[in-house]
Amino acid sequence: MVFDLLIRGASELLTCGGSPTEPAEKALAAIPRGALGVSGERVAFAGPEGALPPDAVGPQTRVIDAGGGFVGPGFVDPHTHLVFAGERSAEFEARCRGATYLEIAAGGGGIMS
Repeated sequence: MVFDLLIRGASELLTCGGSPTEPAEKALAAIPRGALGVSGERVAFAGPEGALPPDAVGPQTRVIDAGGGFVGPGFVDPHTHLVFAGERSAEFEARCRGATYLEIAAGGGGIMS
């Protein structure tokens, strides 16, 4: 099978091979030196680069070299938030009384405080 897209050269390919009822550390499966082949809109291959089918790359295949980087699912959201060390109960009470977020911010409160 000739792929439309092939991502190769990854240090690790992370897949969601386990059951969604398992804890994340068991549901995720890492494939060292993994590759990902796509045909149309579907993943057609996810496995070790050494196990790629011999006919995986054709003249129209777009090949992306991951350069030894990590390849993982696109739904990963790795952002973080700083720890909030204050308390905002007065803002909560103001919201309960009908104050808008803009009114609270104008009074010195809100997320920027």
